[in-house]
Amino acid sequence: MPGFNEESIRKTPVLELYEPGVRFRKGLDTLIREAATARVAPAEVEKFLATQPSLEAADAWLTSAVSQSTFGLAAALDIMGVFGYMRADWNPAYGLKVVPLVFLALLPVVWGAGMFYLACAVAGGAYFLYRSVLLVREPTQKNAIRNFLASLLQLTLLLVGAIVDGAVAGRLVAY
Repeated sequence: MPGFNEESIRKTPVLELYEPGVRFRKGLDTLIREAATARVAPAEVEKFLATQPSLEAADAWLTSAVSQSTFGLAAALDIMGVFGYMRADWNPAYGLKVVPLVFLALLPVVWGAGMFYLACAVAGGAYFLYRSVLLVREPTQKNAIRNFLASLLQLTLLLVGAIVDGAVAGRLVAY
């Protein structure tokens, strides 16, 4: 029960509720390790635990350790920001992977898709390629969003082209 220990609860009428319950106990070192996980380097946690701290000392140490230092990904994000970290990992060649995808979208024409599908695939693919080239030349957040929207436009045009082309040719399956 929160706010009570085993001695103080014996002096209250709540004892009947406390006794049949299950008590979970954790050692102070376990609590400190769990609270410090992903916030403080493990070596620093073990160094602090070697001093046999009290609960109050652990609270003060964790508060100061979390507010002062970061490491790993948190440190990188503090220094560069989220967008800076993404830019550091950006490879311009990713934008060029659009080229084979656009040409793969033209394959249904070989297997009998009509002119409407071809027009939709060429228009959507050309715009998607244009936006991808702009993204490779200038990898900004604005260009990345526009490239993503161009990919959605291409997908929409491909689906509309396939549906309309199938309806015109009478190849849609009736359920």
